[in-house]
Amino acid sequence: MSCSWFPGGCLVAAMLAGPASLMADEQIVDEIEPLFLEAEESKRIADGWVEDVVVTGDRSIRLTGERDQVQQAIGAVMLADQRFADNDVELARSIARVYSVKHADPQALASLINRTGPDVQADPTLQVVVLSGRVEQVESAMAVLAELDVAREVSAQSEEEPVQRDVVFDVYLVGAYSGPHEFPALPAVPQSAVEGFRETFPFASYSLLEAFTIRASPGGSDASVRGYLDSDQLTEYRFQAEVESSHEESGSISLSDVWLVLRTYSKETGTQESEIRTNLTIQESKTVVVGKAGIRGVADGVFLVLRARFD
Repeated sequence: MSCSWFPGGCLVAAMLAGPASLMADEQIVDEIEPLFLEAEESKRIADGWVEDVVVTGDRSIRLTGERDQVQQAIGAVMLADQRFADNDVELARSIARVYSVKHADPQALASLINRTGPDVQADPTLQVVVLSGRVEQVESAMAVLAELDVAREVSAQSEEEPVQRDVVFDVYLVGAYSGPHEFPALPAVPQSAVEGFRETFPFASYSLLEAFTIRASPGGSDASVRGYLDSDQLTEYRFQAEVESSHEESGSISLSDVWLVLRTYSKETGTQESEIRTNLTIQESKTVVVGKAGIRGVADGVFLVLRARFD
C-alpha cells in the first residue's frame, strides 16, 4: 500500500491486482490531482474531514479531505475509470490482418480501402496490404480487397484490333516532252502509268526525272522529301503526304495533303513555281497518277506517280 499527499487532501492507492492495476491507479490519480487545493499540514487532520474509498473494478482508491473535495474527487475517479474501461474494450475489439495481393497494385488498393475506416499500409515489394482496426472494419475491408484484387480480362474487341503497319510510298516524277528524245527506258511502275494516260496526254517521249521512297505511319503522321532534279535548269522539288488512315483488310489507304512543289531559278525568268496538291484514297500496290504540273525549262509536263504498300 502506498500513500500520496496532495495539497488539500490525501490519496491512498491500494494495489489489489499487481503492477498493472497500480499503473491504472496512477493514471486515475493524475486525473483528480488538480481538484485538491493547497493546505497547511495542520489542516490535514482538522475537524470536518472525511475519508472514503472508491472501488473501481479490481482496485480501490482511498480519499481523505474536506467533504466537498472528496465528493468531487469520487465523481472524477468514476468518470476516469469508465473512460479507461471503454479504451480497454476498444483495444480488445481491435485486430490486425495481412492481405496478400495477387493481381492489383497494393498502393491502389490501399488508397481505396483507406476510405472504409481501418488503418491501412501497403508494401509493393512484399505485395501485401496490412489492415488494423476494429474487427468489423477489418473484416469488411478484407472482403472488399478480395473483390477488387482480380485479374483484369482484356476485352475481345481490344484483342481483335489489328496494329496498323507503316505505309511506304514509291514516288516517281516523270517528265513528258512534245518532241522526240532519246531517254533510257522507264522502270516498270512509271511505264505502266504512262501506258494508262498516253491516250489522254499524247506526248512524244518520257523520262524519269526523280524516284524516291518514303515511309509514314497511319494516324496523321506527315512524311516529306526535298531535293533537286537532274535537269539543265536548277529545279528544286518538295514532296509531302500524310497518312490519315489505313485498312489492311480492304487494302485502302487514305492520304491527306499530298503535295508536290516544283521551283526553278534562272537569271532570265527568275523564280517559277508549280505544284500539285490533293487528298485521295488509294489501294495498296496500285499505281496511281496523282496529277500533272507544268514547269518551263524542265519538261513540257511533270507527272506525279505514286504507289503505296504496307510494311
